[in-house]
Amino acid sequence: RLLAYVDTDYGVRDRADITEDLRRYQAWYRTDGCFLDRVTATPQGLAACRRLVREIRRLGAATVVLNPGVHPAPGYARLADLTVTFEGHWSTYVSAFTRPVWTGRHPPDRFCHLVYGVPEALVPLAVRTAHERGAAVCGPVTGEPPNPWSALTPALGEAVG
Repeated sequence: RLLAYVDTDYGVRDRADITEDLRRYQAWYRTDGCFLDRVTATPQGLAACRRLVREIRRLGAATVVLNPGVHPAPGYARLADLTVTFEGHWSTYVSAFTRPVWTGRHPPDRFCHLVYGVPEALVPLAVRTAHERGAAVCGPVTGEPPNPWSALTPALGEAVG
């Protein structure tokens, strides 16, 4: 799958601008899905997010990923193929992560944890920890802010290469 990256600015960004970004990625890269970043997680934002996801799918996005970066209100998980329920530093992940009970009603392959600042030797532990916490998808990287995603984690690069 090749996903378009579109920032929603936590539900503040105009929907027409979001769909225009998606169309641009589809034209340039032939994307078949969409990663909606900085999605609101509140119950009040659920209806607007539902409308956005429906529109994104009508435009041809077979796969939709929502990234609120935290556990959102329960209804969000039903909207997307994958929901990022944690995005943050390894130190926070190991010390302050909590998992709401409602997530147990969904299969683990519907959840993703994006963890940065993971010591290289602990990347396999980060993946196991995500699985134990109900997320079948995990993106552990060794990078640090301001852009921890700027390079592929060496251990993951070896697996791909």
